[in-house]
Amino acid sequence: MSVPLFPPVSSSRAVADCPARIGTSKTQALSDCDMLGPAVAGGGVLVALVLVSWLFKRVRGGSADEQQSRARHRAAQERDPPVDIGDVEEVAIREFSDHHSGERRAVGKVEGFVVFVEDVPDACEVTDVIRIKILSYNRGHTSATATHLETV
Repeated sequence: MSVPLFPPVSSSRAVADCPARIGTSKTQALSDCDMLGPAVAGGGVLVALVLVSWLFKRVRGGSADEQQSRARHRAAQERDPPVDIGDVEEVAIREFSDHHSGERRAVGKVEGFVVFVEDVPDACEVTDVIRIKILSYNRGHTSATATHLETV
């Protein structure tokens, strides 16, 4: 024996349970309440679609650009740094960053490898070429810290 999904409801009961019945006719109240079911179902479907879309993006890994960026980042972490501790290099200042200690540091790159440079004179500006000495690698060997030797 099959049980109906929605048991039949008398029209007087439907009107009594419907909040839209105040100040309206019995027919109008039934009509308004009958519209609530599809609206709620439509809202549920919309929420489900948004959730499925979000999950799909999470599993897939984002856009092609994001995937390519992550792949390049992993490759950079696996390769050896192009500089050794004690090396003297010339780099162009790409930008300045504020270290958590409050000190201003220049940011340069050697073959795409990021180097943070300490003790940079205030007169130095972005695009200036400076000579640096590599002091240490930062966590994961994905960047290095250097000291300023001279402005070229």
